[in-house]
Amino acid sequence: MSQERHYQRKQKVMVAIPAGGCQNHVSITNLFWQLGVLNTSPYHPFEYDTMIAEDMHPHDKARNSLSRCFLATDADLIWMIDSDAKMPKNWQLLFEHFIRPRLLDIKGGIAPSKIRAVSGLAFGWQSGVPEIGRTPKPTPVVYRFNPAAENGFEGEDLQAEPFFADAVGAHCIVLRRDLVEEVGCPWFRFGYGEEGEITCGEDIHFFRKALALGDRVLIDTRVRVGHWKWTDTMDIAEYGVNVRRGAMKEKEQCQSAAG
Repeated sequence: MSQERHYQRKQKVMVAIPAGGCQNHVSITNLFWQLGVLNTSPYHPFEYDTMIAEDMHPHDKARNSLSRCFLATDADLIWMIDSDAKMPKNWQLLFEHFIRPRLLDIKGGIAPSKIRAVSGLAFGWQSGVPEIGRTPKPTPVVYRFNPAAENGFEGEDLQAEPFFADAVGAHCIVLRRDLVEEVGCPWFRFGYGEEGEITCGEDIHFFRKALALGDRVLIDTRVRVGHWKWTDTMDIAEYGVNVRRGAMKEKEQCQSAAG
């Protein structure tokens, strides 16, 4: 298919930011500037618009409001970005999955045409209060559902290449319109314990409903997204190197065993 035919109709992307008290203004401002430039290009396959749920709490209410507003537009994709996300320079790689068959080997058994949820490799921070003068190491927030685990989910085993997972922290997720329509309201909802304590984030609720529809989220490990609070970019980069080294070592061991 020619480039001209690809871009006869640009896919519309609604950039949705559930703004809260912690905001990375520099990262978000830089992103908006990039989107404005891309919107002027006839050769870019996407057209971007933005929505911000300003100071709407709790967070699940903000995400639900954005999802409802998204469906009231004619946009094809919703791109939810946390207001405190540290956006990497290669964020555009996330959208490759919506314009061409995958060139990468993706494990998980879902055909490329069925991909309806894509995320970068999201990082949070270690729980608890850090020691004075020390920054906690970034912690990947990628999950698989397990009824036997506490709260019904546990950390997913990470891979060097893009892979499918049951759920991910919604720092930077791209969702197709038909998936949002089918998941239905409420899209996001915190989990609560007996005493009203939050037991899981609002994003877990969305991915549980998506999984019931047969959808898993594609984690593009090339795009590593951190949180502004307590998350160091160099630590995330080092983490990626270590994951790749571990995968190469495992591959060499398999080849040696088969040899």
